Formats: sequence, C-alpha cells, structure tokens
Amino acid sequence: MDQENLTIHLEKANTLDKLLSKEQRKKVVNLKITGHIGKKDFDNVLDDMCDVDLIYKNYDDEDEEGIPDYKNAYPLRNLDMGEAVFTDGDILPDFGFYTQLESIILPQGIKSITDEYDTGSALSNSQRLHTVVFPESTKSLGGLEGCTKLKNLVFPDTIEVIQDYAFFYCESLKSIRIPASVKEIYGTAFAHSGIEAFEIDENNPYFTLVDGALFTKDLTELVAFPPKSHKKEYTIPPTTKIIGEGAFISSELHYINIPDSVTSIEGWAFEDSKLRSLEMPDSVTEIGILLCRWCNDLEHLKLSNSLTDIPDQTFSSCDKLKKITIPPSVKRMDLTNIFWSTHLETIELNEGLEEIYLDGPGDANTCAKHYSKKLRIVNWPKSLRKYPNQILHLREK
Repeated sequence: MDQENLTIHLEKANTLDKLLSKEQRKKVVNLKITGHIGKKDFDNVLDDMCDVDLIYKNYDDEDEEGIPDYKNAYPLRNLDMGEAVFTDGDILPDFGFYTQLESIILPQGIKSITDEYDTGSALSNSQRLHTVVFPESTKSLGGLEGCTKLKNLVFPDTIEVIQDYAFFYCESLKSIRIPASVKEIYGTAFAHSGIEAFEIDENNPYFTLVDGALFTKDLTELVAFPPKSHKKEYTIPPTTKIIGEGAFISSELHYINIPDSVTSIEGWAFEDSKLRSLEMPDSVTEIGILLCRWCNDLEHLKLSNSLTDIPDQTFSSCDKLKKITIPPSVKRMDLTNIFWSTHLETIELNEGLEEIYLDGPGDANTCAKHYSKKLRIVNWPKSLRKYPNQILHLREK
C-alpha cells in the first residue's frame, strides 16, 4: 500500500477512524475519500490530521503574532472529498486549526463552509492553501479569510451569496467571476485581497460592472471596487445614490470623485485605503462608522455640510491628516474621531454642535493618551452642551 497516497471508500459515514489507523495518519500526504462522510469523521480523524498548533514569539504574551508550527504537524497536504457526500447537515464542520493543507476538494452536500453570522471557518488562515474546489451544492461563499496563497478557487454557478469578509487577506487571489445566480454581495468580501478585476455573468439580474466597479443592476449602489486595481483615480457615475459598506476598503486609489447624486456612504467605505484627498458633496446626509479609519495617506478630508452626526472613527488613525473642520450642520460627533490620528493638530468646530459622545472603544480617560500632542480644538461653540471633561484641556483659549 502506498502510504503517502491513499484512497478510502466509506460505505457508512462516521467510520473513517476504523479504516485509517493512527500510524497511517502520520504518513498520508494525499488523501482521497469517497462514499459517505460525516461529522465524526472530521472530529475523530481529519481534525488531528489537519491541525497545526500556534507557537508565539513570546510565550508570556499571547498577543504576540502566532506562528503555525508546521514542523510538528501531520504530513497531510491534499484532501479530496469530491466523490463523497456529507451526511450531517450542509455546513462544513470545524476541523484542524491553521491547516497545513495545500488543496481541498469539498464533499457534495456542503452549501457553505461557514454560517452567515461568522466570517471564520475551518479553512481560515490556512497559509499554505492554494486551491479550494466547492461542490455543486454550494450556495454561499465565505470563510476563506487569511488564506494568503489562495489563487485557484473553483465554485459552481449555483452560489447565491458572497459573504462578509469572504476573501479577507487572500492576497494571491487576482480575480473572481460572479455567476448569474449571485443575488447578495457584501462589499467587505474583497477587503485586502489581491483582486485586480471582477468578472460577472451578463445574465446576472442583480449586479453589473461599470468601469471595473461592481454596482447593483439599477446603478444606484456602488457595491465594491477591486482593491488591487491599477487605477489611481476613479469617478463615480452620476446615477449612484449609495456607496455601499466597505466599497473601497483597502483600495489603492488615491482620489475618488463623488457626484452630488450620492446621499449615503455606508460604514468602512474607504477604510485602510490609499486615499490622499476626499471631498464629500453636500448631497451626502448620512455616513457610516469607521469611514476613513487607517487611511494613512489622507491629507485632506472635506465633510458634507448636510451631515448631522459624525459617527465612530470616521477619520481616526489617519496619520497625515493635520486639520479637520466639522460642518455647522453637525449636531453630534463621536469622541473616537479624535483618537489615534497622532499628527492631527486642529479640529475646528462650529455653532450648532450640541454633543460630543463616546460610543466607540475605550473611554475618555484611557484613550486620552492617543490624542496628538499638538491637538487643539478651535471655535468652541456655545451650542455645545454635552461633552467629556477630559477634552477641555484641548480647547483653544
């Protein structure tokens, strides 16, 4: 028997432990399973064969970056279950941790490798994984975050949903084809991926491409822009009313021109992008949280004069931003906007502002150390009635 290349047929699900000895498990590199496979087969056998422990640079501090311990892992690299049927539900069970698999063909009957409320899966952060083949039963794509070498992704024309953070940090994935069956896409699905361009079936009734960007079919919502597009400037078409959640997250764009047809910009829209300058038209009446967080090249930000609330971390952690003016239309502003922008020197307030509140992380005392040492708040308005006392020292006298 070739111990490195093994094919096992399971007449009955949940019997793999009887057909694959513990000694064999330590030698198998390429494993093919046919027949019927169940949850106990994953729990009792494949969990160990695919598991990789994490070691830390500093054992006293588990916040340090974990390193997969491939040296002491089982040798299994390729797992083919394409001719097997999963009998215990329709979601791939959790098995292994930071798997050392290089390729996996999933069994029939699997509709998703993670449920709709979870971004992680058994395959998340599999740093050697380059190929994943989904079965014809697949309805939802997601759970591949952190698979930095993933470049071969095979899935059927039956999928309906591309989930939140589906390909987060899949840096080797250069393109993705969106079938006609897809009717729901989360813009954050492609964050920090290597996707340079989208492809879409022209018969898809829900989505279309305009100048490389993914839009709803009626062209009113911009869903996602390919994060590794080679463009440095992009003009949003005048049919657009909504810039969707995470639409430009981790984008390489330097400039985005927003038309005055846009009324809403959802959360994370520009987070961690390469934007250098951004101006919102006054047609924008609502923005989501963490809008421009971690935009470390952003030097200029003009907010809409129609906003009434500046939510959590709209412009926090923007290292090159030195000045921001809060429009007179704004009545409430989250305090976290002041945090972590270590070079922010001036926040200009206007009459009309009534409250500076804190809904974001931490509290005013613990986060005070994250203010810029040069920060001053100018034009302290008489209308401001509610605010943390900890920021009074920032008030320009």
